[in-house]
Amino acid sequence: GKVPYHCYPDLRLTGYAGGEKISGKAWMDHQWGNKGWFISKQDQSQLLGWDWFGINLVDGTHLIVIIHKYAKTNEIVNSTTVILRDGKPAQFVDGVTATPLEYWESPKTHIKYPICWEIEIESLDLSLTFRPTSHDQEIPVFGLARAIWEGVGSVEGTMFGRKITGRARGEFCGYGYIFDFQNF
Repeated sequence: GKVPYHCYPDLRLTGYAGGEKISGKAWMDHQWGNKGWFISKQDQSQLLGWDWFGINLVDGTHLIVIIHKYAKTNEIVNSTTVILRDGKPAQFVDGVTATPLEYWESPKTHIKYPICWEIEIESLDLSLTFRPTSHDQEIPVFGLARAIWEGVGSVEGTMFGRKITGRARGEFCGYGYIFDFQNF
């Protein structure tokens, strides 16, 4: 079955901090379901990982880029891009290319994460570079994954030949699995 997924890419926030009125924007999404995010349906012995990007471009376009892969080999299982306009999915595009440009190794877990990326989507003539606002945005988790890198950043590049920028989030899961305990 399909995995339920809800996405709200452009929420407005208001509140108070230190007695001062504040406001901002947020991205909230949630996916749930069975173990299909973590274990391959085709081969139950294969652990999965993913590289996920939530992108708000300044022209109002919102993109979700998901690259699901086998964690041990980094072989891509599937990749999907969802383009959101006016809060609704407007287009689903396969065939995204995401290439790591820079890595960061956690001083706590010694997991090496790709944190800067080149993202290309041919059908949108899109080429973006994702850069995090800070390198250490690792979150420890219970279980085999040990930790994930999930954080905020920015993108800049071109779409249909025009320069474009935006806010972005990245989530990189599956880099902390231990497949060789002897080597670890």
